[in-house]
Amino acid sequence: MKKGVKLLSVMLSVLLIVSLFSACSPNGKAIMTDTYSGFENLALQSVTIKPDGKENASFSLKGKAEENNYVTVDLGKQTDFNTIVLKENGEKVTLFEIYASNDKDKNYKFLYQSDCIEGGHTCFVGDVSYRYLRIFVNQSSGKFKLYDIGVYNIKSKDASSLRVNSYLVANDISDKTDFSMLDGLTDIIVFGTAKYDSKGNIIFVDNDGNEIEEKIYSSKIDILKKAIGNRDINIICDIAMPYGDDNADIISMLSDENVDNTVKNIKTFVDKYDFDGFDMDYEFPNSKNEWKLFNAFLRKVDNALGDKILSLAIAPWDLQFDDDVIKMIDRAEVRLYDMFTAHGYHSIFPVSVNGINKMLQGGFEPKQLDLGVPFYSRPTNKLAYWGNYNQYDGKLDKYTNLIYFNDFDHDGNPMTAPQYINSYQMICDKTAFAVDAKLGGIMIWHMTCDLPYDNELSLFRAINETKALKQK
Repeated sequence: MKKGVKLLSVMLSVLLIVSLFSACSPNGKAIMTDTYSGFENLALQSVTIKPDGKENASFSLKGKAEENNYVTVDLGKQTDFNTIVLKENGEKVTLFEIYASNDKDKNYKFLYQSDCIEGGHTCFVGDVSYRYLRIFVNQSSGKFKLYDIGVYNIKSKDASSLRVNSYLVANDISDKTDFSMLDGLTDIIVFGTAKYDSKGNIIFVDNDGNEIEEKIYSSKIDILKKAIGNRDINIICDIAMPYGDDNADIISMLSDENVDNTVKNIKTFVDKYDFDGFDMDYEFPNSKNEWKLFNAFLRKVDNALGDKILSLAIAPWDLQFDDDVIKMIDRAEVRLYDMFTAHGYHSIFPVSVNGINKMLQGGFEPKQLDLGVPFYSRPTNKLAYWGNYNQYDGKLDKYTNLIYFNDFDHDGNPMTAPQYINSYQMICDKTAFAVDAKLGGIMIWHMTCDLPYDNELSLFRAINETKALKQK
């Protein structure tokens, strides 16, 4: 079992339970329509050609689970583009491919592969130039129908400024930590080791919850700062919450009796280590009273922090922030993982963008939002297992999201179900969408799960290569 996976089990177990029953509909149609209606669709005048040669002015591709169907889309002329958006009625497609050619009947080259489409999937293909696209549905869980295609050549003057904001588990920091991705980061949120008690005091604990001396934490921050050097990277602290007993200790630390002490300790801690900001990962306020306490706390901590960054890790459901508090939040780190489909896939593209839509509907502005992506796997049978992306080195390719891997989960149960990851291509797609939707950034959980940055399948590399290709 990889180091840090046990910690993931503890921190994300609550998230698993809640996400299984979350109100996040796995669709994304509304935000995909809103996002791409503002760009020129180069396929508006296209013709769809069926395998028998019949032509239709409107795009459609339908079939049954046991069929491998395709259509050819004629754009009318050789066309420069970098993005294809497909939409589906329903949630049946589980594998599709796109090929391209400048000859209707031959010389088709593989362009793209992914899994779920649902309300819309951004397929980022880089800078290419073709006339014909051949769309295949290779797998589905029932009768399927694709009803819309968009082809775009989208560049942005702001792509290079997209935040790349990664959580870094403090316990993982050592002289052996891989920091090869630092040139591709804008922000690091140091998570844990520092922890609140029920009074809002800050204590320090190891990976098993045993109290340790502060100098251990301090030495880890020194290692991180030395690795960063003169790079322009914000370091933000996240002090772990005291979970358990229906959030009783959290309610205590945010209570009228203790909230001022909590805020004072946060301010002192941020200043002592010269952090650029403060992040809170509260999973989750479970009552109106907790939300009331949380809103009041955020007003106080925002005032105490002054110009420092105020960041919150937020799940996109049951949002009960007061309007004035939303405006105080500089960064919303939107947790868009551990949210399973009926197929057992977690963090698929349409679920993720649908979560962003819920945040926008909840009153947030696009630039406040960092789209959260997982650098870890979950088994499709939803057992309690979180596997680092880098532990599958040798099994990975650019496009495949399902990895076959036998092990035991964190409760000792044997695992035979496939592991679902976000592949290199999936991370490219989500990054491209973040640019197209004018979001503030991408958030990663968590930093040490990735392969070294010089590996062609590094997920940090996927983010930054996409940013570069999207830059106007």
